[in-house]
Amino acid sequence: MKRSMIIFFSVGCFALGVLVYAISRGWIVIQRPLNTVSLLHDKNHSVEKKIITFYFWHADTWQHDTMELIWPKDTAQQLNLVVSKWLAIVLEEGAYEKRISLQSALVSDTQEAYVSFDRNPIVKSRATLQNLMWFEGLLKTVRNAQIGVRNIYFMTHYQPINDTHFDFSRSWPTTGFMQS
Repeated sequence: MKRSMIIFFSVGCFALGVLVYAISRGWIVIQRPLNTVSLLHDKNHSVEKKIITFYFWHADTWQHDTMELIWPKDTAQQLNLVVSKWLAIVLEEGAYEKRISLQSALVSDTQEAYVSFDRNPIVKSRATLQNLMWFEGLLKTVRNAQIGVRNIYFMTHYQPINDTHFDFSRSWPTTGFMQS
């Protein structure tokens, strides 16, 4: 009986040691739920929808497309949603042939936004005006969506876009540069 007790105690200590090691290495995560109330069952939780007009330059004129979106409360999520949808619409409408994805969109406390793409949106073979109008369409869309962003830094892979015609080291105002 004494020998079986030693074996049982040894196996138990070994199992406890493996469990503690796995928890300390992050292989097993134990977390208590902070809020057990589900948002799906919360009767006070309301979903806000907003109609957004997306502007883009195509065939030497301003075009627009309207879409109803489920509007998040966070400003950064709003910006992320609007820019992602705008990129999809511009590609879908054939106004831009380059497939570009949004990596991230962040908003600072000073209402400046940082928008990073997965590739450079500037097409070198296009006229400078065409490339400028691509950014103007995005700025016009963000401004009319009333997200609350005043300036936007445009980046590629979290670095300012490198171009000889445009200065991306500074933020661009959402008011744009073109006269109405």
